[in-house]
Amino acid sequence: MKLVLKRSPLPHRPATAPGEIVLRQWDSTTWTTHFHNLQDSGYYHGSYFSERGEAEKDYEHKIQRYSIYPM
Repeated sequence: MKLVLKRSPLPHRPATAPGEIVLRQWDSTTWTTHFHNLQDSGYYHGSYFSERGEAEKDYEHKIQRYSIYPM
């Protein structure tokens, strides 16, 4: 299925490609939060969860953590 539930752009920094943090429903019992590089079609590098609530918490945590870096 791999349904995107939420996405948040990451601030672009000179040393990184433009990207976003994504919360995705992988199948009926699995959710993932991952970084999506907008310049290639790379793999989903992230965290996998069996409960949506835990995945949503991780998604919010990643947004806070990776949005604090100066541009």
